[in-house]
Amino acid sequence: MSISDVRQETLNKIVEIIEQEHNIEITENNKHHIMHVLNQMHGQSHRAGMTEGINVAKQFKEFQNNQV
Repeated sequence: MSISDVRQETLNKIVEIIEQEHNIEITENNKHHIMHVLNQMHGQSHRAGMTEGINVAKQFKEFQNNQV
């Protein structure tokens, strides 16, 4: 399952919950806004993961250098 599929599935679940629990119909415009937020969250998570990966790689390299 691609990340796009996951975001679409998440959007569908959010819309379903809002429509069922609050008896509100979500417009296409609102769906686009929700998808935009999901895309932003994915981007931020990706950047955070990359930053963490870089930090771990630096720590590992430092550990290796100290072992020599």
